[in-house]
Amino acid sequence: MMRVAALPRTDYSGNKYPAHLTSDLLGPVALTLQESIHFTNTSQESPDDEWKSLFHDVYWRLGEERRVFILSFLHQLHCLIGLQRGLQDPAHGDSGRNADHHMQHCLNYLRQTLLCTSFDALERGDFMARDFESVRMGDTLVCHDWEEIFEETVKNQADWAAWNAQWN
Repeated sequence: MMRVAALPRTDYSGNKYPAHLTSDLLGPVALTLQESIHFTNTSQESPDDEWKSLFHDVYWRLGEERRVFILSFLHQLHCLIGLQRGLQDPAHGDSGRNADHHMQHCLNYLRQTLLCTSFDALERGDFMARDFESVRMGDTLVCHDWEEIFEETVKNQADWAAWNAQWN
């Protein structure tokens, strides 16, 4: 995977910040849609552990003052993980007094962000008519390479931890 340059220096104070992190981090990658034993309740690993393996802290701290932002992709993953937990264990899926509100927020947030970033790839046939046991592979899509974002998220969090340690 090609390494990218560090995030550009940007003024993140007040109302001065870019609408997008940077497009330089999002090179193309092929993704073949497929049925999988992973991320299901029949997986050999705990599905909760598999879902957690996707998740990184949703917060990015940017600029000289380490201002907090949320990367929408990570917010979407956060919502999917919460919904998965709710399906796995409805009584404890999203604990806390605002669980119903949080689930509704996530459903609405995912609906809106999917509409905003709608993808126009054509998929063959009626997927519900397909025998998922014998035909496990679907179409191949060209997507953004989110591995780069995961790597940059880990770096951003390490930078935040080191900066924060100076003050605490």
